[in-house]
Amino acid sequence: MVKSYYAKTAMLWLCEQTPKDDWTVVSQSVIKLLDFLEEAIDTGNLPCYFWSQLNLLRFTSQGDRELMKKALLDIRQNLSILLARELCVYQPGLQKMLTQTTTQLTERQVRVCLARWNILFGVIGNLEFYLAMDTSPEGERLLSVLVHSKQFTASTVSRLLRTFSHQYILHKYLFKAMTVAPEDVTLQIHFTPFGHGFAWDAAPLIELLNGCDMRCLLGDPDAVRAWLRRQQQLPEAERPAGLPADLRSLGDLCDLLFNIPLLSQALRGSVLDKWSGHAVNSERAMEWLTHYQFKTFEDIMKTCLNEASCWKDKAIDFQTKVGMDYQTALRTACRFGVEVRRFCDDPETAREDERRRRRLPDPWGLLLFWLGRPL
Repeated sequence: MVKSYYAKTAMLWLCEQTPKDDWTVVSQSVIKLLDFLEEAIDTGNLPCYFWSQLNLLRFTSQGDRELMKKALLDIRQNLSILLARELCVYQPGLQKMLTQTTTQLTERQVRVCLARWNILFGVIGNLEFYLAMDTSPEGERLLSVLVHSKQFTASTVSRLLRTFSHQYILHKYLFKAMTVAPEDVTLQIHFTPFGHGFAWDAAPLIELLNGCDMRCLLGDPDAVRAWLRRQQQLPEAERPAGLPADLRSLGDLCDLLFNIPLLSQALRGSVLDKWSGHAVNSERAMEWLTHYQFKTFEDIMKTCLNEASCWKDKAIDFQTKVGMDYQTALRTACRFGVEVRRFCDDPETAREDERRRRRLPDPWGLLLFWLGRPL
C-alpha cells in the first residue's frame, strides 16, 4: 500500500513544479500525481517536503516498493471508478438523477441534481435517526441499559438525545446542498443572526425538488395533504405542533419536511407503508449499538503488539519529529518495540489495568461491560 503521507508529499512537490493553470482536469491531475509517485518509488527517493535531506523511502525494501507500484497500477486501471465513488456518484439515488437523460447535462443541471440528492438524503436520514431513537426496540433496549436513575426514563433520555442529535444530519446535508446548488439559488438564501448562531431560509433549496423527489420523501403526497387537512379540522388544542396549512406553498413544505416529529406523524397517519419502511431501516441502523463490544485488555494488548512490530515506522517519527540522526532513530525505535513487548508480557500490566478501570466513576453501572466480564 502507498501511505497517504507519500501522496501528500508528492502533491506538495507537484504544486511547486506545476503552473496553476495546468490544474484543470481532476483525472489528469491525479495521473500527474501517480506519475510522480511511481518515479519516486522506482528510484527509491522521495524527499520530505519540509526537510528535503530526509528520504521518506529510505527504510522501505525492494519488496515494499513493488507492492506500492502494484497499488499505483490498480489506481490507474480503476481511476474513473474511484473518482466517481469519491464524488458520491455511486449512490443509487444520485446515479439515477444524473442518468435520467441521454443528453449531456449542463453544469447547472448537475448542480441541481447534487443539491436535490443532498436534500433527500438529509430529510430521510434525519427521519430514520429520529425513529431509531423513538420507536426502535433495539434503541429502547440500549437506552434502558443506561438508565439507572429514578429521575430519568428511557423515553426521557431519548428525547434529550433527539434534541441535539437528529437535527444535525438535516442541517449538515442542507448546508451541503447549498454549497453545490446553482448560484442563482444560493443568492436567494439569506442568513440572519439567531442566538449564538444564525438562521436561514431553505425554501429556495426546497423549490429544486420535483414530483419524483416528493414521492420519494412522502410516498403519496396527496394522502399526506389529506391528512394535514383532517388535522386542521381538529380543535386547536389537539392539532400537532407546527402543523402547516397545506403543501402547496414552499413555506408549508419546509414546515413539514424540517419538522421531523410532525413528518413522522404525518407519514404514519397517511402512508403507513412509507413510514414502516423508514422504521425498519432505522431499527437496522441501531442494531450495531446493541452489539458493540468494549475493548478488553487482551484487545488493547494486541493493538500495542501490532504497533511494536511496526517499529521501523517509529524510526521515521523519531528522525523527523525529534531530530535524531538515522542510526540513533533506528536504535531508539528498536528499543521501543522491545519495551512495548515487555510491557505487554508483564502480568502486573493486566492487574494495573483492572485496578485503574475499577477506580473510574461508574454511576451508570457500565463497568462490567467495559471489563468484558462479570464483576
